[in-house]
Amino acid sequence: MKTLLAFAALIATTSAIFAGQSFENIPAPYFARINIASTGVPSTVSVAGGSIISNQHIVCAASTIHTGNIVLNVHIGGNTRTTQRVFLVQRSVQHPDYVHVGRLNNIGLIFLSQTLRFDATVRPIPLPAIDSDNYPFENMQGQVLGFGGNATNAQMQASNILEGAFVRVTNETRCVGFFQTNDMNNAFCGEDSIQRSDFCEQDIGGGFTIQMRGVEVLVGIASVPRCFTNVAAPSLPSLYTRVVPYVAWIREETGI
Repeated sequence: MKTLLAFAALIATTSAIFAGQSFENIPAPYFARINIASTGVPSTVSVAGGSIISNQHIVCAASTIHTGNIVLNVHIGGNTRTTQRVFLVQRSVQHPDYVHVGRLNNIGLIFLSQTLRFDATVRPIPLPAIDSDNYPFENMQGQVLGFGGNATNAQMQASNILEGAFVRVTNETRCVGFFQTNDMNNAFCGEDSIQRSDFCEQDIGGGFTIQMRGVEVLVGIASVPRCFTNVAAPSLPSLYTRVVPYVAWIREETGI
């Protein structure tokens, strides 16, 4: 119960990227915006993030597609809501060891009904090698994307333009202290202690990417936000799922 209450308190009520940078003119062809409906009463529709990894597969967070949620469709292509195109979903699958309380093994896959045609606005993000080091390491900088407000938008209303938060990987002791988890082989924390940029609730599932020898690679998935309400708030870490430990599972499920 203590863990459940702690995680409930950690998940922010604000909806999207905070204090981020506009990506209107910055390529991000792997980003996917996912529409999800709950089966509860009343039913609600929410938004999550994801990353294209092949012409039919999206990597996302298991917490957004777990039992009780239905993936309606995926919006892909372009860095604005109006330029993105809608694609239907065949099915979704969460990791078999996913635990909702604590967000353990928080990774899932979405299978599209249609085959994507790659162009300048639609392209997959590379995965790390199966035998890769367990990136990212402490103090590495990465980016996470989503649609949402910025530092001047007190109401945190969703933006029509894709935005990015730039964060650095925090040390394990600080991460464990905030999230009461010792699963640092499969998770990590990141924060922006200067600009306070961060992902928020409707950005969960978006990819954390880093540059590896000049190539942008997917190494994390936004899992539990500590989204700020103002830039003067103390710097706090958010939780991400590592991708490297799950690459073998991803390839087995998708055949890519």
